[in-house]
Amino acid sequence: MDEKRKTRRNTLQNFLIALLSITAALLLVQLLYVGSDSQSLLDRFLAPSAAAQTTEAAALTDLSAPVRVAVTGPYGRYGALSLATNDKDFSALGGLLREALGSAGTPESCAESDFRAALAAPGVCYDFCSTLPLSVLSGLVGASSGLSGSARRLVLFSADGRVQLCYADGSAFYRCATAAPLSELSDTVSSYQLGNAAFAFELDGAANLNPYSLVITGDLPDYPVLAASTPAADTSAILSALGFNPHTNSRYTDAGTEVVVDGGRSVRIRADGVILYQDGDGALPLPGSGGDTLSDADLVVGCYRLLTSVLGDGGGSAVLCPRSVTRSGGSAVVRFDYQVDGTLVADAAGLPAAEVTVSGSSVAALRLRVRKYEPTEQTGLLLPLRQTLAIAAAYSGAELELRYTDGGGSSLTAGWVAG
Repeated sequence: MDEKRKTRRNTLQNFLIALLSITAALLLVQLLYVGSDSQSLLDRFLAPSAAAQTTEAAALTDLSAPVRVAVTGPYGRYGALSLATNDKDFSALGGLLREALGSAGTPESCAESDFRAALAAPGVCYDFCSTLPLSVLSGLVGASSGLSGSARRLVLFSADGRVQLCYADGSAFYRCATAAPLSELSDTVSSYQLGNAAFAFELDGAANLNPYSLVITGDLPDYPVLAASTPAADTSAILSALGFNPHTNSRYTDAGTEVVVDGGRSVRIRADGVILYQDGDGALPLPGSGGDTLSDADLVVGCYRLLTSVLGDGGGSAVLCPRSVTRSGGSAVVRFDYQVDGTLVADAAGLPAAEVTVSGSSVAALRLRVRKYEPTEQTGLLLPLRQTLAIAAAYSGAELELRYTDGGGSSLTAGWVAG
């Protein structure tokens, strides 16, 4: 009897071992590959954690970036030049882009002609006004994306029965499939009244311009005149934000500029609203930085938080928006501009509103121009498109954009700029 029991037990053990071996082999296959358009589980395992990506995306949604949108249908195109990523009018468009970026497959190189074909297909083009890392663009709309590189314009369009994504990284163009619902793209396109916008490459008399300049061919909305001013500096608040003792006596005035020194660090507060910070000690960590290796999203969010703490209420109705992220060795420079209700406010000299240099995880230098902008009830007149194109034709390759330009005056009017 014992021998029979032993035999049955051995047979059962061998059966269980075989079953476990088969199960392990099936799991390994699934781990290495899941579907032709899906990311393998192994890739997902090796990729940054979803929790970390979600945290970065959530932090970036606190920022507001300007975005120009072109919606293309079978019979024309709709254009909006002054939206922001946190506008309610951008909510549906942002949700569509969030789904596409969050499900984007592996991008493949394509030609510029493919990019133009994407612009002509039913879909949506998003122009973020400046070239930014794709991880930052994704985070601005709340997406966690594995796409690398940078882009300014992203196009979602219908092709092969799916929603495809096409974008430009410098002079290179890429295309990839997404899992965004095709029905959602179709519904979005059909919800807009088409026929009021065009790209420069589609217009007579605009051959000298950047071909992807988006212009409104129909009636433009009224843009308010902005009242601009340089508010008095709150020195104590600025010093506290930069980690200085606000009651320090290590300060002096040099030709109208207030200078505060602390060891190898200094702050200069100029009468024209420019704040300059230099740190030779590495004593000011970037807000939120948890280590020496910072992602582009970490840099943008950390610099934004620092700048807004220094700015306080100085910007009025304007908010800072990311302009660029540049890396060199262990340092990075992050630049910001002002925007009011989705319209950029550009410095007449071409300088960014703010620039932060980060070395490792510490702030090495900072420059911030504090200006306050408030919309008034007065509206400005824009040149008709024909006259604008005639003037802009003298600037070969220039981007035609609608923006405010701040030359230091007390009143700003929106206008077309070829830059």
